Amino acid sequence: AFSTIYVNAPEGHAITAALKRAIDGAGGARVVDSAAEAEVILEVPAPVEDKAVLSLSGAGRVREFALSTRVSFRLHDAAGREWLPTSQVVRYRSFTFIESEVLAREHQEVRLLREMQGEAVQHIVRRLQAARPPS
Repeated sequence: AFSTIYVNAPEGHAITAALKRAIDGAGGARVVDSAAEAEVILEVPAPVEDKAVLSLSGAGRVREFALSTRVSFRLHDAAGREWLPTSQVVRYRSFTFIESEVLAREHQEVRLLREMQGEAVQHIVRRLQAARPPS
């Protein structure tokens, strides 16, 4: 439905680079470097990542954590017409915490956050592919 897109997302954030790669890889539209060159603009504020204690052991120590990633997005053209209204993609994961494996837990947490961001990017790309001009 559109040939060029500008991704207005936080510079240097992993999700920005992932979105640009995924959109280019989908082959439907070309990512451009400025909003003036683009037919549509994808607005993506910084994702919100959260970590919460999910359960405690009998001794009161953390046993399990819950991770969440929330990514908001909106697609509009230069005239401000909405192609896709503001939407959110939310992904959750839980993982067990073992005190003797702190380094492994940190690695697992980073991997899970990347995984959730990747799923959010794929969801956004699918929504972009289904976007149609406003009537």
